[in-house]
Amino acid sequence: MTRWLAALVVFLTIVSASPLRAASEDVKNIVLIAGLKSHGPEGNGIHDYAWSARLLKTALEHSNIREHVNVTVHFNGWPVDSRSLQDADTLMIISDGRDGENGHEASHLATDERVRVIDSLMKQGCGLVTFHSSTFAP
Repeated sequence: MTRWLAALVVFLTIVSASPLRAASEDVKNIVLIAGLKSHGPEGNGIHDYAWSARLLKTALEHSNIREHVNVTVHFNGWPVDSRSLQDADTLMIISDGRDGENGHEASHLATDERVRVIDSLMKQGCGLVTFHSSTFAP
């Protein structure tokens, strides 16, 4: 649990430090994308990205910044409609990813279209946080 607490502290620091898109906005839109579970049965706590995303959402919604964040979670590696990401101020991806030739591409890098979406969001000022093996990129 200490690892998760440290990750949450880093995440909250990034969220609170990222600039708002417009000065009048009080609420930051945080989007969490949970990759597919890749190891072992449900509930074993290993590579359970949906569980991790739900935990972060709950922590943020019960934190002292809860009135300043709107947290959305997408499961299965990517939202059904990528337009749902348009208003994101911070995007956090929690998933597996390729480590050299091992594993599969992280969900945000899996297709050229997804790379374009992420690139466009970042150019608009959206922060990007990758966690676990989603940090590996070709």
